[in-house]
Amino acid sequence: RDNLNAYLSGKKSPKRVPKYVTSDNPMEIDGLTQWLDMDVNGKIERRPGFLIGYGHFGGARNAMPFFPKIGSNTIQQELGPAQYFGWHMRDSASGNGDYGVPDYGKKALDSYCKMLEDAEKNNIAVDVLIATHYFITELYDKYPGLGGKAGNFIGFNIMHPKGRQLIEDFVRVFCDRIKDYRSINAICLANEIQFRSSVFPDFYNNDWTGCDGTQRDGWWSYLKKLYDNDISKLNKVYGTEYEKFEDIEMPVNTSDNPEKIADYKNFNDPILKEWHEWLKSLVREYMPDVPIQSKIMPMLNWGSYYALMGENVEAFADFSELNGCDASAYYKGTPLERKLYWYDYMVSAKAMPIVNSEDHIIPDGDEDFSFKHAIFNSAD
Repeated sequence: RDNLNAYLSGKKSPKRVPKYVTSDNPMEIDGLTQWLDMDVNGKIERRPGFLIGYGHFGGARNAMPFFPKIGSNTIQQELGPAQYFGWHMRDSASGNGDYGVPDYGKKALDSYCKMLEDAEKNNIAVDVLIATHYFITELYDKYPGLGGKAGNFIGFNIMHPKGRQLIEDFVRVFCDRIKDYRSINAICLANEIQFRSSVFPDFYNNDWTGCDGTQRDGWWSYLKKLYDNDISKLNKVYGTEYEKFEDIEMPVNTSDNPEKIADYKNFNDPILKEWHEWLKSLVREYMPDVPIQSKIMPMLNWGSYYALMGENVEAFADFSELNGCDASAYYKGTPLERKLYWYDYMVSAKAMPIVNSEDHIIPDGDEDFSFKHAIFNSAD
């Protein structure tokens, strides 16, 4: 207490702590450790460090010059296809006939680059969120099989050729424009990503293609191969009396047959993984060294329903350099352990740093701004 009072009164000078600085050297990852360029008493050293900050909208962005004064050094900011190409279909000079680049789209990209410049000046590491969920929804009516409630944030079939075209067109323009900014610390491929192939009829038949354009097995063909085209073998495992494989629907809730849910998970999860790997390959053409992640929801905390949503921590670990997530805990009835055991679970799949880029400090809409929130979250 005496030292603290002396610091506050000016009688003593507090010790200087290492501070993250923008540099030409990208973050290095060694297991759970992030190696960053840090200012230590005026000397730049490469050393382990934490990145702590805010997201995701204009308020946080405008406050970046203030961040270093409160010990903050990172921000997540997003941009997506509809924000650039526009929210409505329009004729395009490129000839695709579906979308072009309106003036406000050009301004949105210019504004994003200005944010990256400001981050460089203020020593703020930027986690770039590719907001794939901002989609041109008018395309759903034009292209059958494209639209559908695949997840909480994704309203389209990620394997539909038109959907992939829109995402790729945006990613190439976006990454080419931002690739040289030194403030970029990581790329987040998608926000709270989930995918249910059960929403789209094409996934029942062999009517869908992978990201490489090759035809893939649908649900029924997958089951036939799994059970040697013998419905009696499946019935024995499921404890059912199906007459043919085409009678078997994909599960839509966790009250369904648990053996069928397991088969569906093994069918569905690789689809979301493949889409992420394709998206990562696009980014890597422009930014080969920037660490990659995707923001996954804490499915262990929110019930078995998430087993149907394509989220698979082990699968995500295969293409990630960071354990990206959206996980939270609140002092009002949500134990901190809920978030911490989620961290432990992610790290058990692959030992790499946790990036909780949407750690809600208080519940959405809560108007209780008491100091209890700070005390609770300081234990994290």
